[in-house]
Amino acid sequence: MPQSTEKSDFSDQRRSERVEVFLRTNLTVGKKSGISAQLVNISTHGFMVRTAETVAEGTNIKILLPSAGNVGAKAVWGLGGRIGCSFDIPLDETDFTRTLDAIKTAKPNWQSTSVHT
Repeated sequence: MPQSTEKSDFSDQRRSERVEVFLRTNLTVGKKSGISAQLVNISTHGFMVRTAETVAEGTNIKILLPSAGNVGAKAVWGLGGRIGCSFDIPLDETDFTRTLDAIKTAKPNWQSTSVHT
């Protein structure tokens, strides 16, 4: 039986396992900052967000993360209000754990009290 030539889904292409989260945050795309987004999942290598903003593949962005501040990334794919991104520099395990712990305990208005880097 011939093998399918269909492209595998994005989860097959990930370098590390993603952790499901829920965090309201902001993105910076080019010179436009303060773009509302919802972080859906995160790993040491990347993340997925939902946003009303259209972001083309290859676009440089920054995501505001508790504990980590504004972190650089590149849009790898976008589909129906979802954007999959790869961090410019992967988070090391210590920074990832610290960020994940901060995400889990973030209050709804955490952005107004965080330090923007």
